Amino acid sequence: MENKTANVLIVDDRPENHLAMEGILKHSGCALIKANSGEEALRCLLDNEFAVILMDVQMPGMDGFETAALIREREKSKHIPIIFITAVEKARKQVEQGYTLGAVDYILKPFEPSFLKTKVGVFVELHQMRMRDIEARKKITRMAGELARSNRELEEFAYIASHDLQEPLRKIKNFTELLARQYQGRLDEKADEFMYYITDGARRMQRLISGLLSYSRVTTRKTPLSRVDLNTLVSQVVNSIQIKLDETGASVTTDGLPTLKADEIQIGQVFQNLILNAVKFRGQDPPEIHISAQKKDLPGKKEWLLGVKDNGIGIEPENSSRIFEIFQRLHLKEEYPGDGMGLAICKKIVNRHGGEIRAESRGNGNGMTVYFTLPDNGDRESNGDPNKTD
Repeated sequence: MENKTANVLIVDDRPENHLAMEGILKHSGCALIKANSGEEALRCLLDNEFAVILMDVQMPGMDGFETAALIREREKSKHIPIIFITAVEKARKQVEQGYTLGAVDYILKPFEPSFLKTKVGVFVELHQMRMRDIEARKKITRMAGELARSNRELEEFAYIASHDLQEPLRKIKNFTELLARQYQGRLDEKADEFMYYITDGARRMQRLISGLLSYSRVTTRKTPLSRVDLNTLVSQVVNSIQIKLDETGASVTTDGLPTLKADEIQIGQVFQNLILNAVKFRGQDPPEIHISAQKKDLPGKKEWLLGVKDNGIGIEPENSSRIFEIFQRLHLKEEYPGDGMGLAICKKIVNRHGGEIRAESRGNGNGMTVYFTLPDNGDRESNGDPNKTD
């Protein structure tokens, strides 16, 4: 970012003093603005931003102290550093008065030119740093606003596009199924095979579109956060998928889970996706799924670390982040059907709550644990005994 020239205001009623300070500061990389009185200085402050003010104390009419007091009363100028300059040497009391009015320094005449130049240079540099920081913050704010707008537009586009794709795709599937029922065996084997591929492709496309809709709804159809007892929530999730668990002999156990503020529907979806993911990618033994919770006190924040551990087939460690990407699959659809959206939706929900999600596994056949964090927002922890649901 390019440095803008900093302004320095010289307030002195004597022209020769202006000339002297101009000679000292002319090569300091700053723009010098002169005021011959306190009143003129106040007018200059209306239209300009200054890095520092060099203020003569002894001036007719409004003196330097009175001028400084008025400068400090104005919101726009109260932060500007003031250096008082005077030839009057008496003055412990005068110096104290200057500092009381917010002076950053007090220079007695005569002074070494290099001394004044160094002092002013420090404040010019500080001013330029502050202005760069302000500009950087404005730029970040603008970029954040543009990114938020872009994300909203992208989410709306994904929802609208996915929703509008459903109808023509439904027609393709329905009419192909109707064609297959009416002409099955009446055409050659190739025709039957082609109809199967069309129908199967349409079904898979519908699942992908449905997953994309669910992904976009994480932010477009969110609900306000409320106090959620995760013990109760997990129990409800388990009850809703009990038939699927019974089919595979799966068991779900939990530690005492906390009560915290969250979007109940979305966090319920996270637990359901993770439990069903563990059931799908099971090994030879019946799935054993355990949900744990650990409170973390970190510098500047408090959070809960929740873990969903299974005894399934696991993954290779190098794929631990890839599995949370949209439409990512590690296995053929013939081996493990699905659209590759479940864990991506989990990640988006957890991120929306201000948390992070990750997976740990020691490799194929060794199970996997998915950890995710949720902010500890001050609600009380559940003290119930560990709960088991089979």
